[in-house]
Amino acid sequence: DAIAHAKRGNYAPRAFHKTARDIHEHYFTHDDSRYTVRNEVKQLVDFQQINVFDDALFNLGKFDYIFLRNMLIYFDSAT
Repeated sequence: DAIAHAKRGNYAPRAFHKTARDIHEHYFTHDDSRYTVRNEVKQLVDFQQINVFDDALFNLGKFDYIFLRNMLIYFDSAT
């Protein structure tokens, strides 16, 4: 669900309460109730679900950013 939501790139105004106005205007379109990521920005992003313990992770290439949610709960002392 989180990846599908991120791919849509559609957010309520409350998601931007701490974001500079020029960011809104440059990267998003706005209608009466929602902000949507511009298509030219969406084309630069790839969302995937990956198991970080799977060696296939290393075949994905180079990244500018990787965002991980709640990942540390899966690590034990050895990892």
